Amino acid sequence: MTSGQFKIRFVKRATVPLAENEKVSLWDTDDLACGTIARQLDSITMKGTWRVSAIGNFLGSGILGRILIRPIFEKARTEDISVQHVERIVVGKKWTGKTVYHVFHNRDGGMSEVHTFTAGTETDAPALEGFLRSIVSQDRFHTAS
Repeated sequence: MTSGQFKIRFVKRATVPLAENEKVSLWDTDDLACGTIARQLDSITMKGTWRVSAIGNFLGSGILGRILIRPIFEKARTEDISVQHVERIVVGKKWTGKTVYHVFHNRDGGMSEVHTFTAGTETDAPALEGFLRSIVSQDRFHTAS
């Protein structure tokens, strides 16, 4: 059973403080890059692309580089996260006022990977927030002040 799929845009930085064992996940955050988030039974599926390396950014700048070179450095990425491994979800704001969602994902060895994203242009933000609230219990869904 799938419950909704939402278009999202990944962001590079968290807008909430992170602990030493928490790091932001390496998703492509290019203006043209867009990902999706969906829930299937007891897991969340995020799809997008890996962040392009510094060399790929340098060589892939400009229109020709974007068409010819960047695709060499971009790789599709799918992250299936068990709902049990979602530690918490925190909603923060960028300095521009745009809402940023942080999904804290427990990894082996005590590390937490933080998937940071905003609602896509055609995504209803309140519906996305309701979707995220349904993933974790109320005490694990926080709004940063």
